Amino acid sequence: MHYQRLLRYGGTGPVVMIGKWATLQDRFLNGVQPAGPMPHPELGRCHVWTGSLTRDGYGKLCAGGRTFYAHRLAWRIAYGVWPQRLRQLCGNRRCVRIEHLTELSAAGSA
Repeated sequence: MHYQRLLRYGGTGPVVMIGKWATLQDRFLNGVQPAGPMPHPELGRCHVWTGSLTRDGYGKLCAGGRTFYAHRLAWRIAYGVWPQRLRQLCGNRRCVRIEHLTELSAAGSA
């Protein structure tokens, strides 16, 4: 499993495993691999979600009977509000790096 993580994400992932009683933010940070691929050099490296994925390839985290999209949770942790709609500038659905996310307005999204 570690070899597969090394090939896929560029590292083995978190050093310590945390339990389900950890805070949502700690559980989120435990699933992020900051040394991800660099699809667009001008944006920098992706921070890749190494946890569970949805059917369509987005990262997800389950806590308290709810499922959270990893990139939306990253936005919530950084800015304190839930976004309406997000777009990943890098095109990587597993990416949770804030600099690679942009919020789309409800009226201006086409």
